[in-house]
Amino acid sequence: MGRILSGEVAPEVTGALLMLMRYRGETADEIAGFVDALRARTAPWQDVSAAVDWPSYAAGKSRGAPWFLISAKLLAMAGYPVLIHGWNAEAETALSVRIGAASLDIPTVHSTKAARQALQDGRIAYAPLEAIDQAAYEVLRLRDVLGLRSPINTALRAWNPS
Repeated sequence: MGRILSGEVAPEVTGALLMLMRYRGETADEIAGFVDALRARTAPWQDVSAAVDWPSYAAGKSRGAPWFLISAKLLAMAGYPVLIHGWNAEAETALSVRIGAASLDIPTVHSTKAARQALQDGRIAYAPLEAIDQAAYEVLRLRDVLGLRSPINTALRAWNPS
């Protein structure tokens, strides 16, 4: 995964590897390795120090409204710093996490500095995946080409950048 994220591997090779892993089922060790590679690339986000690191990588029209944002907001109101991170395929719809976050006054952040400030001010922030790691975002978006989710989806949910 480190080589994939650094751009050393052609997208076609990445797609073939991810689809083979999807076909046979990824192992816990493989996902742990993917998570380690993600964490190595995004070490500055660890200094954001959220008490709750909340992944949101649900995608598609089959998902309902992002009601979990209310729970995240309540945790923040109770004093727990919450960093929501993710990407949602239907970002232009009313069911989007970005739109839901904005409607609940949850700021969208694009840097560690902005995330730390948001957690200090209101104890909650949403960081889109592409703001945290553009390369991981590009691997995730291979789903558009491949037509299936891949082990990157599993790894992103286990990653906890902050």
